[in-house]
Amino acid sequence: MKANRCSYISTLIRTVALTTVFCIETVNADGLCRSDDFSVAEQTVMDAYAAYYGRPADSNGLEYWADQIRSQPAGIQAIINAFAASQEFEERFSHLNNTELVSNIYRQLFNRAPDQGGLDYYVEELNAGRRSLQAIALDILSGAQNSDVLILNNKRRVMADYLISSNELRKNLSGDVLAELLAEVSESEESVTDACTSTSIHLAEGPDSLDEVIRLPVVVHVIYTLELYNITPEKIRSQMVVINEDFTKQNVDHFKTPLEFTDLVANVGIEFELATLDPEGNPTTGVTRTYSELSGWDGHDEDKPVEQRSLYFTDQGGHNAWPTDRYLNIWVAEMSDRHGRLGLAGYTRFPDVADPRIDGVVIDPRVFGSIEPLADAHALGRTATHEIGHWLDLHHIYRHNGDCEAGDEVDDTPTAMNQYIGVPVYPRSSCGSTDITMNYMDNVRDEAMYMFTNGQKKRMRAVFARGGPREGLYKNRVKQ
Repeated sequence: MKANRCSYISTLIRTVALTTVFCIETVNADGLCRSDDFSVAEQTVMDAYAAYYGRPADSNGLEYWADQIRSQPAGIQAIINAFAASQEFEERFSHLNNTELVSNIYRQLFNRAPDQGGLDYYVEELNAGRRSLQAIALDILSGAQNSDVLILNNKRRVMADYLISSNELRKNLSGDVLAELLAEVSESEESVTDACTSTSIHLAEGPDSLDEVIRLPVVVHVIYTLELYNITPEKIRSQMVVINEDFTKQNVDHFKTPLEFTDLVANVGIEFELATLDPEGNPTTGVTRTYSELSGWDGHDEDKPVEQRSLYFTDQGGHNAWPTDRYLNIWVAEMSDRHGRLGLAGYTRFPDVADPRIDGVVIDPRVFGSIEPLADAHALGRTATHEIGHWLDLHHIYRHNGDCEAGDEVDDTPTAMNQYIGVPVYPRSSCGSTDITMNYMDNVRDEAMYMFTNGQKKRMRAVFARGGPREGLYKNRVKQ
């Protein structure tokens, strides 16, 4: 995308397959018009999101799927196929019958019910298995005429406005909020202005707005002696996938949550991305690598003065933290016992007590990501999820072993007497209630933990609020 100015939405430049290239005018809260030249691939992705989800694409999704379209001729079909299998589609639309599914596509694109003939035709095609819902969505999109074209173009303008603002502020809004905003866009110019203004207002709100998706830049400091632990970029990316899924309720295993706790399962609304700029503003991969005789133990001793915890200092063989009001720092360093086995999976500083020189997460490479080398019980990358939970001010569910009085300061997590390990069989009880053993903040195996609660979500996001210990990071992350 390349931003520029124009006085009004331009006419169609060209049509390629299902998509058009626009100079799309957008209106922000102060009345200024903004626009973007979207490529064929980008506009195709935007249209696919509107048809299938009824909302704009997020910037990461736009970039990823546009690249897929450029690299393969049938890219749009690949997008729609992926959408059909997505958790978002499952949660929002799986309860609808075929008549409702087809009608919903028309409402999302054109704000109207389908004509009876078209509805009967498409439902019959679905029922007979001759066409998929994906193919029907594409057909409806490409067949827009008359007032439907104007409404669709107005929705495109609002989606463009959202993408520009979201990219600038490094913020996303939840899918439900975006779908509601887009549903209000009609043929009128006023509806476009109102929707763009509402988008700007939502994005301007602080993190106390639970609709906002907070994106945080991450730097990974790889400290290694053995080449085996000089972990690959693919292993690092696999860890980023895991934490993004876990903190946005995109992990497929959250469906295993027992019925007793399903209403508590939270989309925390925090995303993580490898930094693209270093502290001096230079391009970076978000990864530093340091050969050293140090290990993760060299930052762990709480009895040592900070200055003597070598892991955190470049001149002592470790690596300095990048400014902690701009980045989440993760040090990946071996922590073996005297037999060479995994001695400690990871540790973290809580936000209200962390010295900025040592503020971050330390993780052994054998529990980092989902690619070998991996330690038993830590093969899914959930150690980072757990430790980042601490970094965001979460305590263990059990807080202190043997103590039912010391809770985790979260109202909706039942207090447990002790930690659980392994794969506990539900239900397990202590302290007068069923224990929520599948929570990320217990100490079970990776495959046995798969959810945060709504109360934990509020506690984590509170660290970014005004006066919170990570307010600076929330404000400064837009400079990345």
